[in-house]
Formats: sequence, C-alpha cells, structure tokens
Amino acid sequence: MGPMFVNNGYVFLAFDYRGWGESESKLLMLEPMPAPDEKGEVTVKARAIRWQMDFADQCADIRAAIAFVAGEPNVDASRIGVTGTSYGGGASADADALGACAKRLRETPTARRVASWVSGMFGRPK
Repeated sequence: MGPMFVNNGYVFLAFDYRGWGESESKLLMLEPMPAPDEKGEVTVKARAIRWQMDFADQCADIRAAIAFVAGEPNVDASRIGVTGTSYGGGASADADALGACAKRLRETPTARRVASWVSGMFGRPK
C-alpha cells in the first residue's frame, strides 16, 4: 500500500508496534528494583516481552507516529491521515479519537482508489 500512496505524492510511514517486528521490546523485571547508584542508574535482570497485543500501547504508538510525521520537513501537519487494516484499523481509529486524521484520509481521491482496490480484491462488505 505504501508505494501506491508515495506514487500519488504522499509521505507514507509504516512502523512496527513496540515489541513487534524490528522495534524494541518492553521489559519485564525478574527481580525487585535495586537502589539507584550515585548517577541514578540501576542494573536489572529483565525479560524482553515480544508479540503481545496491548491496545492502549499500540494506540499510543500510532499517536507517536503521527507526531513524528507531523514534525518532518515537507509534511503539512494539518493534512496527516491514518489508516490500518484489521486490528490496525481499529487501533488507528481509536488512536485518532477525534477522527480528524481518518476523515481527511477517507476524503482523498487516492484513499477512494485504495478502498476500491481493496473491495475489488476482497469483495464489498455485507
């Protein structure tokens, strides 16, 4: 999907949620928190947590991605859109609680072509 948006003049960001794909893991401490040293640092034994469905964290990751893109040169922050499929579609809609990003994306000609392409591949929803 990314190349189609880029070929139509859009900036496109695809990312991995924390703990998924190539992103960093969340950590679960395996022992009680030690006292900080003189620099305020601690060393802990921890387990990397991967592949966990955490809707709140994933919505926060989407909001962070939107904020990142908004700060990029050549990006008009008032024209940022979000999209997702399956679980990511629900998380995208929830992350964009006011609906402004999703509404703007749905109104673009390219997004209408994507919707047409997807419905052509999978059929229209019943």
